[in-house]
Amino acid sequence: QRTSSALRALASLQPPTARVERAGTEVNVPVADVRRGETVRIRPGERAPVDGIVLDGTSAFDESMLTGDEAVG
Repeated sequence: QRTSSALRALASLQPPTARVERAGTEVNVPVADVRRGETVRIRPGERAPVDGIVLDGTSAFDESMLTGDEAVG
C-alpha cells in the first residue's frame, strides 16, 4: 500500500505536457505524445516531463523523490 501511494505521488509530479521542437518551432504536446529522439525544451524552474539526455546547457534536478535521499536545500 505504501509503494502504491509513493508511485501515485511520483506520477502526480510529472507535468501533463512537454515543450517539443517540431518543424523548427516549439509546441506543447501531451507527455504521452513525445516521441523517442525528439528534443524537449525545459526552462529554468520547470519539471522534467520525460527522461532524457541534456544536449545543451546546464541545470540541477532534485532527484530525492527517485533516490529516497533527503533533498539538499
